[in-house]
Amino acid sequence: MASRVEQLHNVYWENGVLTQELPKLDQIKKHVKESIKSLRQDHRRYLNPTPYKVSVSEQLYNFLHSLWLKNAPIGQLE
Repeated sequence: MASRVEQLHNVYWENGVLTQELPKLDQIKKHVKESIKSLRQDHRRYLNPTPYKVSVSEQLYNFLHSLWLKNAPIGQLE
């Protein structure tokens, strides 16, 4: 069970129309720095980091899996 769910994207452009004001570059940088600080140290370390688990919906998983299958290199040829 997820301990926290966080929205990872915002829609700014839809059907050729800007839907909301774009954030300033300094706001984006600040958000990124705060997000990185919120990760545990064992996930952030450069040498042997602990894998970071992420859950996705079944629909997204199936989509990504189909993309992977379409683009995977050819396996063993006989």
